[in-house]
Amino acid sequence: MPGRHPAARGRRRLDRAACPARGAFCSGGVCSAAFALGRTGRPARPGHAEGKIPREHPVIAGDAELPRRSSGGIDAALDAPATPAGRRWPGRHIAAHWRGELPLPLSFWIHGALIGLLCSLSAGALLTRIDITDAPLRWPALAALFGWPLLLAIQAWGFVGAWRSAGAANRDGRSAVWVHGCRLAVAAGAAGALLSTGLHFLPRVPEFIRIVLGTDPRGQVMATRSADGHRLRLKGWLGIGDGARVRQLIAGAPQVRLLELDSPGGRFDEALALADALRGQGWTIRVRGTCRDACTLVFMAGQVRQLLPGAEWSVHRPPAAVFNPLFTQIAKRELAARYRQAGLPDSLVKMSLAMPPAHRWTSTWGELAAAGIVSTPPYPLDIDVPRRRDTPTTELVEALHTNPTWHALERRFPGSIAEAAQRMQAARERGATDEVALLMAQGVVEDLLPQLLFNASPPLREQYVALLAQQIQAARDGGLARFAASLLKGDSAARRALPVALAVRESVWLADAAAEPVRQAPARQANTIELEVVRRTLGADAPALLAGLRRAGEANGRQVDRIAALLSEVQRLPHAERRLAIRLMFERP
Repeated sequence: MPGRHPAARGRRRLDRAACPARGAFCSGGVCSAAFALGRTGRPARPGHAEGKIPREHPVIAGDAELPRRSSGGIDAALDAPATPAGRRWPGRHIAAHWRGELPLPLSFWIHGALIGLLCSLSAGALLTRIDITDAPLRWPALAALFGWPLLLAIQAWGFVGAWRSAGAANRDGRSAVWVHGCRLAVAAGAAGALLSTGLHFLPRVPEFIRIVLGTDPRGQVMATRSADGHRLRLKGWLGIGDGARVRQLIAGAPQVRLLELDSPGGRFDEALALADALRGQGWTIRVRGTCRDACTLVFMAGQVRQLLPGAEWSVHRPPAAVFNPLFTQIAKRELAARYRQAGLPDSLVKMSLAMPPAHRWTSTWGELAAAGIVSTPPYPLDIDVPRRRDTPTTELVEALHTNPTWHALERRFPGSIAEAAQRMQAARERGATDEVALLMAQGVVEDLLPQLLFNASPPLREQYVALLAQQIQAARDGGLARFAASLLKGDSAARRALPVALAVRESVWLADAAAEPVRQAPARQANTIELEVVRRTLGADAPALLAGLRRAGEANGRQVDRIAALLSEVQRLPHAERRLAIRLMFERP
């Protein structure tokens, strides 16, 4: 095209290699500035100060002709006041970066890498805050809806400008490795931003819109009261507004003090609000299905905490809001702080949050009891008796089901819990104390003990003999010799007078014995030879004492001493003789 600078054909900016004044005066942009002056009569870039274009520049010296659209030309531009060095209006700077006119280091490191990183971190912080915030979700959701597209647009501006600047640098003769490395990094950053948008933001847009509109996309909890008005049940997801709604329901029913939970989790802010309303008010909270994550905060607010058979109580680490280890650790730390504040032990919190999001570690009743999460009565066969005297039998049945030993006995002997509940109810109607009512219920265990011993395997029988010997010895050492004979027949009142550790061991034995397969073989009575072996190893009176062990409830002190010594000798016998002696004790259906 006639009139154009020879080095500027096909592009607006001159090739830096064609400028003999390249260096401190040109900086790669003087030629293009001079070329623009000839075409438009005004500086193309305001960074050229007055007098900075040398007179020996090829354009100034007249080596090249430029078309002039203004009367001033180059000389007028040199005499005109210039913008102070290093100053650029923001709008022109943004446009210059978008066109790729800025130096590549500035475009890539500042506008592409640094600003892109800040945008990525801001977007991840928005989503992470929504997942772990204690505050209402409407404003964070609104910020995500408008903030994520804005941050994505800023990243796009940075990436496009850096890409174009790399192209200009390539035409200026910069190192191909540097240029292509910049473009590769820009492409990777853009792909990561688009991938994160597709995986983390777009699928949650409907959720954010519903949150802004005041509804929870995952549903709301269903709260129902029992027919007698003394029980409240929560089933479902703890959604937006459920904390305030349930608190109003509780305030309108002051007689309700039993809360049943069946919830897969929910919003932490709603769970915390509900837990604050329940804590310290004497509530009994019982899990009747599932209690996960946020639901556990509500559960820990109860004074008495129970799990029904088959109930699941678990805490796990939810999936990360974005693929960023920084925000994953922040979310884990926030969740751990909330669980610890609710009363969960540190060891359980660490174990639960260390699991991958796809796996859930479910605690057993024993683990929860050892950690103090579920309430444990003073004695293993006890339960938390409802305080109301008019409690129906069905509620006593459910309370007994929360005890794992009673539940194991119920599986082996269906109807045993109903029988125990009826005995408790009858005792309470007669005005008996809770302790007496519990003793009446535990009389069912006394009735079932012979069947458990008959059905038990030889190792379990040996465990019971060792336990019985320790119980008798503990009664004699503790000045409770009058209970020693009652222990032989399994008296509940006698067992309650013993150390709790022995009672715990007995409850474990009862649960193990109840889990044994039902015996199909008939009773095996000792023959004459076997009885003679017992007499020669343990004494002439040993067969009669062992066979009548369960009927020795009225034995005097001397007989009890003899039985205690006999039990100790039995445990020291060789394997075959020990099994024979124990079979004499319990081989009766």
